[in-house]
Amino acid sequence: MSSYKGIINIIALFVAALGILMIFSLLWALHYGDGDAKALTEAIIICELVGWPLWFVTRGSYKLSLRSAFLTVTLSWLIIAIFGSLPYILSGAIPTFTDAFFESLSGFTTTGSSILGDPKIFPHLPNGIESMPRGLLFWRSFTHWIGGLGIVVLGIAFLPMLKVGGTELYRAEVAGPLPSQLGQRVRETAKALWVVYVFLTGLLTILLLVGGMSIYDALCHSFGCVATGGFSTKNGSIGAYQSSYIEWMIILFMILSATNFSLHFNFLRRRNPEYHKSKEFRFYLGLILIAAGVIFIDDVLHGLGFNLDTLRKSAFTTVSIVSTTGYVNTNYESWSYLAHVILFFLLFAGGCAGSTAGGLKLFRTMLLLKYLISEVRKLVHPSGVFPISIGERIIPNEVVRNVLAFYFAYLTVFVLTSVILAATGLDMESAFSASATTLGGVGPGLHYLGPMHNFAFLDPVAKWALCGNMLLGRLEIFSVIVLFSRTYWRSLKP
Repeated sequence: MSSYKGIINIIALFVAALGILMIFSLLWALHYGDGDAKALTEAIIICELVGWPLWFVTRGSYKLSLRSAFLTVTLSWLIIAIFGSLPYILSGAIPTFTDAFFESLSGFTTTGSSILGDPKIFPHLPNGIESMPRGLLFWRSFTHWIGGLGIVVLGIAFLPMLKVGGTELYRAEVAGPLPSQLGQRVRETAKALWVVYVFLTGLLTILLLVGGMSIYDALCHSFGCVATGGFSTKNGSIGAYQSSYIEWMIILFMILSATNFSLHFNFLRRRNPEYHKSKEFRFYLGLILIAAGVIFIDDVLHGLGFNLDTLRKSAFTTVSIVSTTGYVNTNYESWSYLAHVILFFLLFAGGCAGSTAGGLKLFRTMLLLKYLISEVRKLVHPSGVFPISIGERIIPNEVVRNVLAFYFAYLTVFVLTSVILAATGLDMESAFSASATTLGGVGPGLHYLGPMHNFAFLDPVAKWALCGNMLLGRLEIFSVIVLFSRTYWRSLKP
């Protein structure tokens, strides 16, 4: 039973740590006096009473295998989301467990899809999100920041009691082809990621303060931006501030947050910037420029005006979706069908590997395009050898096969979830966009789930299906679906 004790020990430690992190939200609750301090205090006590005793009775020296790590990571995210929903439930702000868990998991996975905002469904919140107690709103945004680099990466970097299984946990959570190595040891790598993460958060907070935001709003929106999450303290998201300065700052930091953090880390270490050397980064910027340019021209042709305001809205929406942040500054549902089609496909794109962004990741798309070109060349020259490379790096066939399998798994999950949503009565456009936006960690979708709507009206079955999408997307699918294999359970040693 040592492996199972080790899993319980690690998860218990995360629960206890989560309770400690809730103290920051409690301080804001006490500051504003909105009546949510009691619920937050109770949630903290529950986390500590569950976490520390379980950790104490299961403490010991464990050897955590990679197989055990897959189970640990998946259970960690689920259980943290359950305990993270306690402030919502105990305060009565989100009375049902399904809705509270949806909001909590959406926060931790940095998806940003929300059930809040409609006073008809939540009559005790007459002004939508802005009626929420501010301690809870801070917690809601803070869950983005906690989950942005991953709960397990947080533990490896800052919890010295997590002495075993660090490499396995990191490999199980930080999935993806050819992950960048910022340090020779996993803990050093995790700390380096957090150096970049904290730096970007602090810098954006200062810039938003300069733009006129309060320290409270600046922190909440920095959490959502740098984690590419998208929760806002305003019903109108970033557009509520009516500030071109704030919107351009958010655009810049959404781009930076969806960029490979190894590039930022090398820049912060005062090495020569290597952004221009990264083919993925150039592909990323090219995609943004082309998509935003086409949408801008289309908006101008449909009478929105050839001006900076139209350009800013086109750029903001494009960057928000490509980076999987999900912030909003305009109702893009009023745009043309062409814009809707472009935005729908951008829901799949994702940012760069090694960033906080979700989605398919552009590295994988580049790899498949290279593979497609290679196969076409083989048709013309059957005896030729055409290795697949990105930059100066030759990509092993094993990585190519992994990417092909990931693409197939990703699209399969998208289709199955869309079918489930349609079976609950959702129309095709809403079902497709809801499946894509939750799997990609973007947040808002299209039609009935567009930027001015929310997910509260969905059937509970649909909400649980979308919760599954959030978890699968955040853990890059394979780390979760491996748990449904009989071979896995046969090979998992007790």
